[in-house]
Amino acid sequence: MAKGLVSVRYTAADEWVIFRGDPVSGAAPHAMASQYLAHATALATDPKFGGLKACWADERIRDIASGAPGGGSRSVWTTIVASRHLALVARQISGGQLLEL
Repeated sequence: MAKGLVSVRYTAADEWVIFRGDPVSGAAPHAMASQYLAHATALATDPKFGGLKACWADERIRDIASGAPGGGSRSVWTTIVASRHLALVARQISGGQLLEL
């Protein structure tokens, strides 16, 4: 079985920002929660971060970067990156207008 890595893929305006983490098991494991905190901190300070008004995912990343609890699991980050990607694509499709569903 392959070693699980803590990776984050963030959709920026015209590219992906990707952070590849370290294994969470094996001979030299690194805690998942601390890796996700480091990824959130790096994203929140990246100039490509943000830019979408009322983007739940960006707010959650900022919260995690500032030490809010509950940001150290794969399921949380899967939701965050999917939400960010969908929000950006919806904004691009709509010509920059906020779509209300």
